[in-house]
Amino acid sequence: AHLEWWESILSLLYVSHFIVPYVVMAVLWVRDHTAWRRFRNDFVIVTAIALILFILRPTAPPWLDSQRGYVGHVIRTAGDGWAWLHLHEAGALIHEGQDVANGVAAFPSLHAAYPLLICLTLWSRVRARLWRIVLVAYPIGMGFMLVAPGEHWVVDVLGAWLIVVAVYFAPRRRRQPARRSSTPRPSTVATASVTERTGRTATPAPAGTPAATIARAKPSRAASARRWAAWGTARTSPVRPTSPMTMRSSGKGTPD
Repeated sequence: AHLEWWESILSLLYVSHFIVPYVVMAVLWVRDHTAWRRFRNDFVIVTAIALILFILRPTAPPWLDSQRGYVGHVIRTAGDGWAWLHLHEAGALIHEGQDVANGVAAFPSLHAAYPLLICLTLWSRVRARLWRIVLVAYPIGMGFMLVAPGEHWVVDVLGAWLIVVAVYFAPRRRRQPARRSSTPRPSTVATASVTERTGRTATPAPAGTPAATIARAKPSRAASARRWAAWGTARTSPVRPTSPMTMRSSGKGTPD
C-alpha cells in the first residue's frame, strides 16, 4: 500500500509515548527536584487510575471491534509509517509489541494522558512562544494520531484528558510556600531589647506574644547580682575630703 509522509509523523508520535515522559522526568530531576516530585506523583496517580479502570471495565479499541464484526472495516496503521522512513525493523518491533499487548485496555488512553500531563507541568516553566506551541500541539497531535489509525475511540482520549486535569488541579498540590519576610517580627525586636537590658541572650518568645509583655520580662539573676554589686561598691568607696579652697569657693569658709 502507498504510504504518505504524514503517516511517519503519526508513527513517531505513537512511539514517543514510550520515551518522552521519561526524558521529561529525568530533566526535571536534574533541574527542578520539586517539579520532578510533583510530576512523578501525578504520573503514578494517573497510571494507577487507568490500571484500575482497565481491570474494572475492559474496553475494546476500534480495530478490535472491527475484527469482531461490531463496527465497519478499520485498518490499524499506527506502526506503518516506519516503512516510509525505511526503518522496517522498527516497524516490525512495534507491530510485535502491539500483538502481545492488552487489547481491551482502551479507556482511558495513557497515550493521550501523558502528553497533556507534560503540557500542564512544563507550561509555567517555559516562556518561549515556540515551546508553548509545541506543548499544546503534542497532546492534540497525539489525540489525532490515536483516533485516525483506529487505536482508540474519541471518548478514550477525552476521558484520559479529564483524569489528568482532575489529578493535576487537585487542591492538595496548589499550596504555595509562604515567603520569608526581611522585616523582623515584633517578638524578635522585643527579645533584642530584653537582651540589651539584662545583659544576656533571652529565649525568643512564642509567635504572637505582644511586644509589651516581652518588654516587661524580669531581668535574669546574673544581671540583678551585677547591679547589687555595683551599688555596694558605690556605698563603700571612700569619700574624698573637701579642700579649704573648695570650701571658701562655696562660701562656707573654715572654722575659727
